[in-house]
Amino acid sequence: MIYIINKVLEDLENNLNSQDVQYYIFGLPEIEIGKDITNKGAVFVKPVSTDLEQIATGLIDQTTHTIEVILVKNMQMRVYRNADQETGEFWLTRVMDGREPDGSLKTNTIRYIVRNNLKKYGIRQPDISIVYNDDRIPGGENVTATMTITQEETSSQAI
Repeated sequence: MIYIINKVLEDLENNLNSQDVQYYIFGLPEIEIGKDITNKGAVFVKPVSTDLEQIATGLIDQTTHTIEVILVKNMQMRVYRNADQETGEFWLTRVMDGREPDGSLKTNTIRYIVRNNLKKYGIRQPDISIVYNDDRIPGGENVTATMTITQEETSSQAI
């Protein structure tokens, strides 16, 4: 799981727009995250769980890994009349799941980067869900979105 988290962080840092996100962090600190970080946009990738089930008389493990990709930025939560000013929800949606006019995912979105690059590391058909404004990061006028990635794998165990 550590390998996958490091790869996700590396791929996001190399492919996301640096004006949207400037901090990429393994894990989610238990302390309040400072505005110096949230003002510039941050991505936290953290392990959530590893579930293990033995099948075929204990010779094969069915493992389910879950990680989260949390996007956060300190933004004002109000509606603007000027279309050039982004609300927090618009920013979250654009960076996490932005679309081209034809409906395809933009290549510099978290969903596109994660979905396409996980295949390179042997993760096939992960279950992905995204929750917007989940208040994971307290303080100020932070907006957050969390992508949860769940992957099942089967492996033989040496006796």
